This record gives sequence, structure tokens and C-alpha cells, in this order.
Amino acid sequence: MKTLSFLATLGLATLTLTASAQKSTHRRHRTTTASGQIASVIPGAAAHVGPATYLPVAAPASTQKILSMQEQNYIGSYRMTVGFQKTTHLIFPYAVSYVDLGNGGIIADKARGAENIVKVKASQQGFPETNMTVVTTDGRLYSFLVNYDDGRDAKRPRRVLAPSARQAQGPTRAGKEG
Repeated sequence: MKTLSFLATLGLATLTLTASAQKSTHRRHRTTTASGQIASVIPGAAAHVGPATYLPVAAPASTQKILSMQEQNYIGSYRMTVGFQKTTHLIFPYAVSYVDLGNGGIIADKARGAENIVKVKASQQGFPETNMTVVTTDGRLYSFLVNYDDGRDAKRPRRVLAPSARQAQGPTRAGKEG
């Protein structure tokens, strides 16, 4: 039963065939597969029937949940650069509950003793642009586009980036680091 509810949360339904029904279907109709019979009854059913008992089937369109990509749902990304020799700190208005890194080019961790500060650094020199997502305990999502900074541009001052909660609520423009 847990499998059924899990698949339902993914927008999938299941079709269960008893073992005897599977055997009789294969014995009687060697030229016609059971999947052909299922597909004629349920459009979008699985393409084949093997030893498995559960077959994933697309849920009706009316039960699928789709997030509309309207202007009020758009959250912009902050642009930031990180270096191999220096650490960049991000200060958030609330404690951080989740961090996701786009690839292995960067590393991130919460600062020791501060639940609302994330430190970010390049784990390899010259990594390609990647992303980082941070979610805070108040439910806000912050998106970052991260590029490598080789440190040769000494004229550009280094700053700590502190994204505001107000910007995370609705449409935002890309913030600039540095």
C-alpha cells in the first residue's frame, strides 16, 4: 500500500495483475502481448509486461499538479563568484535548512556557530558556471549562479553577500557580488 501512495504522489497510478492472470495471458496469447491488451484499455500504459506485478501508468491530466510559470512565481538568481584561495560568506535573514550544489566545482557548509551563514568556496580551479540553491527555515528559496574568480582583478572589492528576505518572496533581479 505504501508503494501505491508513493506512486500517487509522483502523479502515477498502478495497475496490479495477479500472477495467474499474467500466466494465462502469456499462455493463451503468445502473439498478442499483455501490454497490447492493457494499452487498449488504459491509454499511456507501460510498453511491456515482464515478471513485474506493478505497471506504471500516466495519471489523468486532471489530477496532475502543474506550477504555473507566471511572473509572480519567478524567483531570480543572484550572481556571485568564488575563488579557490578565498571563502565567500552568505548571510541569510533566517537559519538555513537546505543547500544544494549544482556540481562538484564548489563546496559549501554552514559556518560554525551560526545557523544563518553559509560559506562557499571553489573546490577546483576554473570550474564551469554552476548553481546553488539555499532554503531557509521560513520557507524562502534563494537561487545563485556561481562562477569561478581567479582573483586577478584586484580592483574589484570583495564583499559578503547578504540576500534579503524581501527579494526572495517574489520576482527578483539578479544580485551582484563584488
